[in-house]
Amino acid sequence: MRKYIYKTVPSVVEETYLENAKTNIYEDLGKVNFDNVKLLVLAGTEEEADATRKGITDIRMWVLDKVEE
Repeated sequence: MRKYIYKTVPSVVEETYLENAKTNIYEDLGKVNFDNVKLLVLAGTEEEADATRKGITDIRMWVLDKVEE
């Protein structure tokens, strides 16, 4: 299986947090360093990784950073 590693899209995380929590993420949580956040999906193909992400998270918040064998 390959490791599909995604990094956050901060603007989408901010928007999604505001939609769900009805407040600003930084007001609630302080300084958030999105560079320290990664999503790892083990899958055979990128399509399988995308399908898995759809079931557990808002896929708009993540962009593929790298693939490891």
